[in-house]
Amino acid sequence: MTATHAFEYTTGSAAGLAAVEPWQNGQLVSAGSTPENRETIASLLKDCLEQNVFAIEPACENAAAIYRQQDELFMLASPSGQCIVVYEDGLIDRAVDGRDREVIHNIPSAAVTVAKAVIMAVPDGKDLTDLEIRQFVYRLAQPQEHTEAMFTCAGLYDPDLLPALVKRLQWRDALAARKPGAELEVAKLEYQVSRNTAEKERLDARKRSIQNQLRELERQRDELDDRREELYRQLEQLSGGYSRLVSEEKRAESRLRETIQNLVREQMSANHDLRKKPE
Repeated sequence: MTATHAFEYTTGSAAGLAAVEPWQNGQLVSAGSTPENRETIASLLKDCLEQNVFAIEPACENAAAIYRQQDELFMLASPSGQCIVVYEDGLIDRAVDGRDREVIHNIPSAAVTVAKAVIMAVPDGKDLTDLEIRQFVYRLAQPQEHTEAMFTCAGLYDPDLLPALVKRLQWRDALAARKPGAELEVAKLEYQVSRNTAEKERLDARKRSIQNQLRELERQRDELDDRREELYRQLEQLSGGYSRLVSEEKRAESRLRETIQNLVREQMSANHDLRKKPE
């Protein structure tokens, strides 16, 4: 995704409901029904990424946040919030909603070449229809013609992809006009595909979390092995030193006994000489 353009839309006069800000090596998108909710969901997502923890139940009202780093997305929403991705081919993917009590990590697959045209965090996205999302994309494509916000949201988009995307979405609208219900069937299929993709991404996230834990355990095991080897070396050194001390003590005792015996013999010899000496 080469999204270089950010957008922030809020309904009413409240400030701080939507924001796009730089963070680490990417961009953090967040939106909430209140400024406090937006700040809470943004902080939670940051904490999760810094601590490498994916499972979490956001303790805040309607809000959503997305961290984008190059082509990777990390998304979190609660409870009516949604993280929505609109692909270049017109697929509207409600990637994350309040039922996902964890951070969803979206990594582009080598088998999937469809680019993301729009990503957005919507605090009240649960009630949005696909038609409303399409109309919002039309506004993004022609921002000078629209000044009022349809709903509160924040996000990123690629202006180079919007012309082709608008044509595809307009085809969806035309399909709905010609054959009522057909567009809904298409949307259901797209939704099922997106949920399957989201489920795969959840499993991938858990797999990565387990792999990280295993790597940490292996690192700790290696540290323990190194420590054990060091203690064995110290024990061997102590054992060698103890053996030397015992040997030296035995040699010292032997020399002491020999010295005492020599002194006794010398004393006996001296006494003998004294007895033989004439008075």
